[in-house]
Amino acid sequence: MKDRLSAAKNLIVGTLIGVTSMLPGISGAVLAVCFGIYERLIGDIANLRNTWRKEFTFLAMVAIGILLGMFIAAFALDFLLENHRIVAIFLSAGLIIGQIPMLYTCAGTFGNMGPSKWAALVAGLGIAIVFLIFNISGNAESGMSVDELMSKGLMSYLYMIVIGLIMAIAKLVPGISGATVLLAIGLMDPLTSGMTHFDMDMLICVGLGLVAGVLIFSKAVHRALVNWNRSTYLLILGLTVGSTAIILYDGLILIKDGTDIMTAAAALIIGLIASLLMVRIGDRTAMRKTSDGNSDVPE
Repeated sequence: MKDRLSAAKNLIVGTLIGVTSMLPGISGAVLAVCFGIYERLIGDIANLRNTWRKEFTFLAMVAIGILLGMFIAAFALDFLLENHRIVAIFLSAGLIIGQIPMLYTCAGTFGNMGPSKWAALVAGLGIAIVFLIFNISGNAESGMSVDELMSKGLMSYLYMIVIGLIMAIAKLVPGISGATVLLAIGLMDPLTSGMTHFDMDMLICVGLGLVAGVLIFSKAVHRALVNWNRSTYLLILGLTVGSTAIILYDGLILIKDGTDIMTAAAALIIGLIASLLMVRIGDRTAMRKTSDGNSDVPE
């Protein structure tokens, strides 16, 4: 009975991680930290050859839950991006902005920063600025459909594998939202559309990228968070702040009248409040685990 309850809990937690990992501005890995499975999950994946037999049920339930959650969120996001794009974009911006104070705290603020720390922060901002320049110059593939993506020949499959790799990294690193990155570079639309229409070519390629990314990057991510924790979070902070600018730019060019302004403002505020509430819940959970001597927050 206990094993069944544990499996059910892991399935539910996995589903919540899957849903949040598809929402721009929210990190699925942070939720894994909050529910106390992050270190176990990363450790199992990083040493999969030695742990898969013992941890098979745990890994399977979490994986199934994540996939289920991703599909649930994809249907909602696809509807919003297709019918209420201004709402979707500014809701996403609010969700992202609400996470920035948490990332700032994880990065240890800006005190006593050496050259390497500033370089990490600037690198994150620089990457985002490059994407913003592409957007402004009209070279970004913003709002690309599945058909447009699939019309690029071999590059189509490479794009889809990259989508999977981005989602994998986002699921491994607390603070990174894969959906934010995909939205910023114009690949969120084809992902949600492909998932809701069960486009098998896309699902297979994205799935391959996701699995490969998790297996390839799990050890590297674990090592980076352990050995270069502050630099890693400064890089993430830079990317997040820059991504906010990109998404706001994409939203502002859609506004045409006062009604759009009111809609955008309301969506931004709702997203911000929801994000701050999630951060607060996560902080309380982490504090309880620390007081119990069982913190899962990476050092």
